Amino acid sequence: CECSTMARIDPQHLAWTLENILQNNPVNIIKVPLKESISAKLALDRMLEIS
Repeated sequence: CECSTMARIDPQHLAWTLENILQNNPVNIIKVPLKESISAKLALDRMLEIS
């Protein structure tokens, strides 16, 4: 099952986002509570270990 949100990411918008980060002007920032961010980071780290 493909994630519809991830499917909308294209190279042009990714480049635009990264360029803004390099210019110290981050865009489309999503903030989540600390507890959830810790759990999400752990899940991402585990996925990266597998790949």
